[in-house]
Amino acid sequence: MFAILFANACALTADHAAVDTAAPEQPDTGESDTAVATDTDSPTETGDSDTASTPSDTGCDTTERRLRDRDGDGYGDPESYEEVSVCDPWEDGFVNWIEGRDDCDDTNADIHPNAVEICDDANADENCNGVSDDEDRTVDRSTTGTVWYMDYDGDGYGEDYTTQLVCDTAAGWSLVGGDCNDGVASINPGTIEVCDGGNVDENCNGLVNDADPSEIPPYQVFKDADGDGYGNVDVTMMVCESPDASWIGDSTDCNDADPAVYPGHGC
Repeated sequence: MFAILFANACALTADHAAVDTAAPEQPDTGESDTAVATDTDSPTETGDSDTASTPSDTGCDTTERRLRDRDGDGYGDPESYEEVSVCDPWEDGFVNWIEGRDDCDDTNADIHPNAVEICDDANADENCNGVSDDEDRTVDRSTTGTVWYMDYDGDGYGEDYTTQLVCDTAAGWSLVGGDCNDGVASINPGTIEVCDGGNVDENCNGLVNDADPSEIPPYQVFKDADGDGYGNVDVTMMVCESPDASWIGDSTDCNDADPAVYPGHGC
C-alpha cells in the first residue's frame, strides 16, 4: 500500500516540474510575425514606387518636333526646328509641327499653308502648295484677276465679247478691248479715221469718213455760191467727199455772187 502511494506522489511531482519548466505564454498583441517583418523591411512605406518615378510613366521620354515661326503666322520653318521632350516648356516663336503644313516662306506672314492664293506679279506661292497664280486652281481671281480680251489680229486691241479673267495671259490676248473688227489689224480704236469708198469705221467710234471729227480729210474744196463752176478761195474746207455740188475743187472765181463773172469773163 505504501509502495502505491509513493509511486503516485512521484508522478505528480514529475508533472508539476514539466509545467514549471515550460516557457511562459506570450501575450496576444494583435500583431503577427509577418506584420512586424513588413514594418521593418518594406521599401514602399514612403508611398513612392520605383515605377512612378520612371520617365516612361510621366511621358517625358516622348519627343515632339517644334518648328521656328519667325513671321508669327502660326506655321513653322521645316528647316529650323527642335526635337524636344513633350515635357519641356514652350518658347515663344515656335509652333507644333504638323505633317504637310510647313511654311514655305517664314519671312512673310501672308504666305503659309492656310493663305489664299492671289494673282501677283511675283507669282508668289501664297498657300505653299507648290503652284502659283493661274496654275493654282484655288487662286482668287475675283478680286485679284484681270480681264483680258481676245486679240485675234494682233493689233493690241481685243474684241469685247471674248474675254477671260486670269492672272497672266499668253499670246493672242490683250488688256484693251473695243476692237470692232478683230480680223483686220488696221481697224481698231487706236487707228486714225481715213477716207475710203467703203465708209469703213477704222477707229471703231461708230462714225465714218467726214462724219468723224477725228478724221484728217485729204481734200480741200471751195464754195461755188453762184453756180458758175468756179469757187471762192476765201470759203473753203477740207473734206473726204464734197457734201454737195456747191463745193468744188476750183478756187479762181473773182466774184462768187455773179454767175456771169468768172475767169475769162470779167476775172
